[in-house]
Amino acid sequence: MRKITLIIFSLYFAIPLLAQNPLLEYTFREKLRTANPVVLDAFGSVKQADEAEEGRLTTNDDDIQEGEPFIAINPTDSLNIVVSYMELTAAGTLAFPVYSSFDGGESWMLSSYQAVAEPVADGYELVAGGGDPILAFDSSGRLYFSFLYLAFIDQFDILTFTPRITTYWAYSDDGGLTFEVPDDNIIASANVGLLSNEVTEGIGFLDRPWFAVDRSGGARDGTLYASGWFISSDTSSLPSGMVVRRKLAGADAFEDIHVAASIDTLVQFGNVQTDDKGTLHIVYGNLVSDNIMYAYSTDCGASFSTPVAVGDFVWDENSNEFAIIDRDNPAAGLGVAAETGNPHVVWTSFENGQSTAYYARSNDGGTTWETPINFNDLLPESNTQAYFPNLAVSPSGKVSVSWFDLDSLDSGLYTFAESQDGGETFSDITPLSTAPTPFAEYNICDPTDFYGPPCLFFGDYFGSTRTECKSYSVWSDGRESQGPKIYVGITNHCDNVTGTTDFYPITDKISLQSLFPNPANEKINLDIELKQKTDLTIDLYDTQGRVIQQFTETYTDGQHQISLEIADLSAGMYVVKIASDFGVVSKHFLKE
Repeated sequence: MRKITLIIFSLYFAIPLLAQNPLLEYTFREKLRTANPVVLDAFGSVKQADEAEEGRLTTNDDDIQEGEPFIAINPTDSLNIVVSYMELTAAGTLAFPVYSSFDGGESWMLSSYQAVAEPVADGYELVAGGGDPILAFDSSGRLYFSFLYLAFIDQFDILTFTPRITTYWAYSDDGGLTFEVPDDNIIASANVGLLSNEVTEGIGFLDRPWFAVDRSGGARDGTLYASGWFISSDTSSLPSGMVVRRKLAGADAFEDIHVAASIDTLVQFGNVQTDDKGTLHIVYGNLVSDNIMYAYSTDCGASFSTPVAVGDFVWDENSNEFAIIDRDNPAAGLGVAAETGNPHVVWTSFENGQSTAYYARSNDGGTTWETPINFNDLLPESNTQAYFPNLAVSPSGKVSVSWFDLDSLDSGLYTFAESQDGGETFSDITPLSTAPTPFAEYNICDPTDFYGPPCLFFGDYFGSTRTECKSYSVWSDGRESQGPKIYVGITNHCDNVTGTTDFYPITDKISLQSLFPNPANEKINLDIELKQKTDLTIDLYDTQGRVIQQFTETYTDGQHQISLEIADLSAGMYVVKIASDFGVVSKHFLKE
């Protein structure tokens, strides 16, 4: 029987025909992330591709890529931390796993919730891509989750290159272990005719959504905000640009209206945050003026101040020079000191073939902004390139910044710096990775060539959050040619291990349930739980990185207690590193 093969990635050749907005091409190049071609036989029935046709990884034996992570802390329980990310497999599937920790990030549990695109009535569904998993807690501990899918709803839509792009939401009342799906679980949705240049059959689509929840305790407490770049459909009167949609406290759906926070419509990369006064802050990139813009709302998102430029950036939406995402991206990050309402912003600029990061702050609630500071001037100990910075700000105004610190060959460690004085000075420059990510090794693909090696996807952004005493950084790490894998680093600022960072893989297959006693004199005990059999390599380091002890042994699934003798060690700080097939755990302890 004669077959006609339609390769989803052939959409790349249709995308340049989009003329409604120059960013549509950029957006769809980003969202088309799955690898399965579609096969139509002579009668038009849909089949999946043969295994030999499926995508394959190039520099990694693993089948899974993990990118675009997000992290949130429960305000009612600082030990409850939740992470989600994009999970792409060689078989072409796309998912958004949710992992919850109830011990401050030392062990993780996979949520039972499966984030999927809405099936149509006959059960037909073909996902071509998506992204942007976002998390936010309200003041009562309810967790909101959003994600975006690009899917074809029938065979005619495949033949006419008309996918549907939908932004979904759900919520959890048990710290992320389970989720409820509301009856109206769609924030925005529309069809996009890649050949007709039309956005139809919906209100429009919301790209790169970002969540914030009012936790001020006032009349607006519990209001959920979703920002994003919006393109209105041909039947909608809603404004395009950087917009904010609302779900009021107690409501079971987002409002039918939204407000534009931008003047221009050619915008991207928006972030929103609230403070203790209920003010809503937003930053985004203006791609007409190449400025990072800031605005605020004091009336629950009903209107916004006139946007002001925080700083500028250089980018090229058609570039594939930079290895993390095969294109440039300023990816502005926003943090707000909840007590004072002072905002802080970081972003990336691509100048003369190099990645440069900038930091700017306001000390008057966003009314005026200090001159942006180049990261390489701010952090003289850093490498030649600061790639994809993000930041988190404590309620009182302590600032944490994390970024990939790259050399001229696009290789480097994920790194952290801390400011205790509201961003005036930064110190404690600490590598979070234990081995560099060589991005240039991964940038060996043509994103338009389905049968060639696929591009590994680290994400458009990484995440961070913090309390007064601890900072949490989550990123996609590609050390040792393992491909993109999610890690979280936990940096302590308050007790006897101040300035140290422990890090953990986001998985439920290995957990260091305890390291005790800490501080210790004679020995330390490691309680480790494994879900599968694995080799464990356990290293004991001093703070200069010298190996004091090392051994490797195979362990079955189950509970294991491993003891390390430390009586002969000098007093001071040490690190235990546990390497497994599922990732690396690293934790500090104090020898008295």
